[in-house]
Amino acid sequence: MYTAENQYYLNKLNRVMNIGASANYEVAYGIPGLWGRAMGLMLLINAVFTPYVLYLLFRLKKWNWLIYFCILMIIAVFVNSAIVAFFSLPGILSFSFIFLPLVLYMYLLRPKVSEWEDLAEYDAKIRRERMARRA
Repeated sequence: MYTAENQYYLNKLNRVMNIGASANYEVAYGIPGLWGRAMGLMLLINAVFTPYVLYLLFRLKKWNWLIYFCILMIIAVFVNSAIVAFFSLPGILSFSFIFLPLVLYMYLLRPKVSEWEDLAEYDAKIRRERMARRA
């Protein structure tokens, strides 16, 4: 059952997950001079929003998604260290092996957040109807 507090955090999480939904960030990847800047900007955005998204997931008690994040990041760090040690990649390129699983995580989380919000709204609607019947 979703409380008003849970609905508040679900609305916040949905807004954060849909910030760049209509923007076309991938356009910058086609221009060689902007690729590094676009990658740096995406890393900065993820560095800012990831802790906030994790905080909201913690407040919503979505433990499976938090565990999935930890497992995914541990695997990404091991893969990154193995690839960097084997191929000796330069700085920003080595971060892309941590960045890609993070993008995958956010991509998989986004439709679930919308689903959770729809369930919370439906639950609130049912509760309002029950309260109206009792009155």
